[in-house]
Formats: sequence, C-alpha cells, structure tokens
Amino acid sequence: MTLAISASSPTIGLWGQFDVDQFDVQVAWRVANHELRRRLPNAVIRSFAPFGSTRPIAVAASDSVSSLGFDNPNAINDIAENLDFAVRLGTIDIHQYQDHPPMSAQAIATATAAFIKPPPQLRIADWNNLCDGASLAPRVWSHALVGQRLSFLQAMHWWPQGGPAVVVDGASTDATVHRIRELTTSFGNATIVVMADVETVETFPTALRSSTILLPLGRSGLHDRITAIANAKLVISDDAAVRAAAQSYGVEAITHQGTPEPLAVPQAIERLDEMFDGFAIAASAQPPQTLIVDAEVAALRRTVAQLQLRLTHERVVFADYVQATRANAEAQIAAARESRTLMDKVVGRLRRSP
Repeated sequence: MTLAISASSPTIGLWGQFDVDQFDVQVAWRVANHELRRRLPNAVIRSFAPFGSTRPIAVAASDSVSSLGFDNPNAINDIAENLDFAVRLGTIDIHQYQDHPPMSAQAIATATAAFIKPPPQLRIADWNNLCDGASLAPRVWSHALVGQRLSFLQAMHWWPQGGPAVVVDGASTDATVHRIRELTTSFGNATIVVMADVETVETFPTALRSSTILLPLGRSGLHDRITAIANAKLVISDDAAVRAAAQSYGVEAITHQGTPEPLAVPQAIERLDEMFDGFAIAASAQPPQTLIVDAEVAALRRTVAQLQLRLTHERVVFADYVQATRANAEAQIAAARESRTLMDKVVGRLRRSP
C-alpha cells in the first residue's frame, strides 16, 4: 500500500469554532490539520475561528488560530484572497459565545456572517460529521505518546498513582452516580476520574469522593483528556466523539445511562480517508505527483513520535519539579510559622517578667 502525496503547496484555511471548548470540534481540528499535512506536506495551513485568539481558552492554548474578522466585516475578503482552498468544520452555535467571556451581539453577527457565507471566489468544502474525527485520534496522539503522558497526569494528581480508572465525562446525574457505584464494584479498586469543571465533583456523594479524581477542563489541554480516555478501563460519556475516541484506542465506551456504543471506528476511518483524499486533490488542483512508500512514511512518523515523547517527558520532569518546589516551600513556611510562634511566646514571657 502507498500513500499518495501531492508536491503542490496550496494555502489552505481551516475554520470552525476552535475558540470554543467543544471536544468534537477540537479533536476534528487537529485531525484535519494532521491528515491534510500527510497528503500535502508542502501546504501552508492556517486556522480561523469566529473570534480566534482574542477569546482564549485553555484547550486551544497550544495552537495558533486567527479570527474571521468579527470587528471588521471586510476582513473575510482579505482572508479569502490569501487562500487557495478552505475546509469548514461543522456549523456555528452563537450561544457558545454568550459567556466565558461574553461577546457583543454585533461581533457575533459579523463573525457568524463570515463563517456561514464566505466570498464566492473562495473554494470551500464542508466537514459536517465531526464526531467521526475522533476515530483518527491515534494518528495524532499515538499509543506510545498517551502511554508516556500518563505520568504527567499523575504528577498533576489528575490520575491515580496505580490501579484501574473509569473516566466519566461531564456533569454527574443521579443515574450516573448509580452507574458509577456499580462500576466501582465491577472493577474492584477502580478510581473514578471525572473530566468536568471544578465544581462538578462536589455533586458526588461523600462516600464516593474518596475514590474520585478531578481532571479539570478549565486547566487541562486536549492531549490530557485524550490521554485519560486512552488509558481508561471504561469511558462513560453522552458525547459521541468522546466515545469514538475511546473506541479508537480499544477502550469500552458507554453512555451515562449505561448504553454500550456500537463499534463503528473502522467504517469511520474509511469515510475519513476518502474525504481527506478528496480535500487534498481539490486543494492542490492536481493529482498526486509523488508516491512515498509505507516504510518511508513509517520512518517519518517514528521520528515525530520520538520528538513528541521527548517533549512529554520534559513536561513530566517540569511538573515533578514544580510539585517538589511547592512542597519544599510549604515546609519552609510551616517551619517559619513555628519559629515565629516560639519567638512570640518568648517575647510574651519577657514582657510579663518583672
């Protein structure tokens, strides 16, 4: 088998709600970037979102994204003139921009117009079923990478130091808590890792909190969530993209009601490869010119994977250093307070003495 790669170097725009913390969009964005670069290594790929980096979110902090010109209705024309092709990921949900932080109605209207109706001269294709994208997660975050990155989650106290873990995505409900109790029994000493906002764990019963760890959405990156999903014994989520990601790593996934997810990863991968082949041909406006055999592609992937593993290891070392420094500082502060208390007692006695 060979991978067809075009020698052309088009400028491609990716746009979607990359400035919103939505799992399927964030995963699809990375997958689209990865798959297009596989097929068009000389391409320049630029990412656009309605508000871009002017609306920063933790999950997209590591990736550059420009705005579609929410403050300038003519900006979309300039963007289109500098693109040969564009792929639009999903649709736009304006309700996502009404908090954290809120955007003005005028800015939302301008950004929505640019997203929905770009200039007619721009050739653009749509990718609508973004949930499929999670099926290709292992191509972006390899098994080796998510295996090593688990050490970082442990260093951050976002993952148990040992034993199996069940990952629960989203806020808890009575049904979820009941289901978690059953799963805890089934997996013996399984720790529950909840991917949610900081306040969510407080909704769990007191008896369950001792075996619960929070992976905070507001302070974690997408790679952290993928790592948790990939290393879980079971994933519970009502998000189809989260369940697809779990299955792509061979992890069982069910809904909050306990409904199992039918295995559909192979079919999704086939659809996605066909779709990205079409995008690459449309973007390059010519058939592939160069064929790189599997062995060469595998060698390049190993090199990239080694670099990713090195970066992950360095991040774990840094996290350990931060934790050690914090513990040392806390010990010094405690010693200083004890010394101060002792000094206060001595001074008090001296003052009371005749």
